[in-house]
Amino acid sequence: LEDFGRGAGMTMEVDVPELRPDGTPAVWCTRNSCSRSSVRLESRRPLWSPRLKSLTLDFFGRCSRASPKNFQLQLPGADQKCASQEKVQFLFGKTDDNLFVLDYKQPLGMVQAFAVALSAKDWR
Repeated sequence: LEDFGRGAGMTMEVDVPELRPDGTPAVWCTRNSCSRSSVRLESRRPLWSPRLKSLTLDFFGRCSRASPKNFQLQLPGADQKCASQEKVQFLFGKTDDNLFVLDYKQPLGMVQAFAVALSAKDWR
């Protein structure tokens, strides 16, 4: 839980294997002492809206319902205020009762993106 001005919300950091030059992920081996080069993704932070008196985050038309489970991941250092859909690596948002949208792109794979989404299942 992190404070954002007048509100608080859940945040996440995710480390995934770095991509090789051919676009495939590096393998993390725990049996030997190989190095674990990784890419870190972090939560895109919401901004306080004085008009709505609430935290807000642009989901680029992909999310239509407010939920504490809605979140986005981006590369560290990306501009929090002026993010574009191209800079967001992961988007998870509620669209209807018990219906969510999950958008992802490299460096995340399908199973990794689904695992990240499941980790937010109990956020309230």
